[in-house]
Amino acid sequence: MTEDQLEAAITEYLALVLPPDCVAFHIPNGTDCKPTQTAKLKRAGMKTGMPDRGIVYKGRIYFLEAKRPQIKGVQKGGRLSHDQILTMQQLQDAGAKSVVVRSLHDVEMALKTWGIPFFKSQP
Repeated sequence: MTEDQLEAAITEYLALVLPPDCVAFHIPNGTDCKPTQTAKLKRAGMKTGMPDRGIVYKGRIYFLEAKRPQIKGVQKGGRLSHDQILTMQQLQDAGAKSVVVRSLHDVEMALKTWGIPFFKSQP
């Protein structure tokens, strides 16, 4: 599974299981843009290393960073960049929760750990 495939699966999964009073959103920091567009985004406040996805529930914010899973002998797992490590630490220092996920099971475990209830039955 590629990281893009995992991202798409996470989007579908969250749409199925999150309660109506929970907001999930994608943070498109990793989009491929021309240097001029990247510079414009940085001037507008884009922060390098932000996780892929945010979830807001009951006044708290949570972050998921999707990385390609490792498949022994087939593909290496995705790794956090230096900027991602620093940013995730800053988010945690600020009181947010953030986690790296490599599967829908990881997403499910994060939601359970954070106390975010499941609205609909899990797929």
